[in-house]
Amino acid sequence: MQNLFSRVAVLLIDFYRRHLSHRKGYCCAHHLVRKEGTCSEYGRKVYTEHGPIVATRMLLARLRDCTKVYDAHVARMD
Repeated sequence: MQNLFSRVAVLLIDFYRRHLSHRKGYCCAHHLVRKEGTCSEYGRKVYTEHGPIVATRMLLARLRDCTKVYDAHVARMD
């Protein structure tokens, strides 16, 4: 069951990357500011390497951090 959840999560991330990401109008803050991989790349990696509970916690923490990086970057631009 855990493996199934992880596979579904990766499929959803792939769908997001192919069909939704480019419509946002901006790129992942980690990718732009910190020169790291995108959050969707990170999500694919953690769901592939870890169980779904750990991976979900890791990805949510990354997304919260990405939001902080984005907000700080926008604040510097103002």
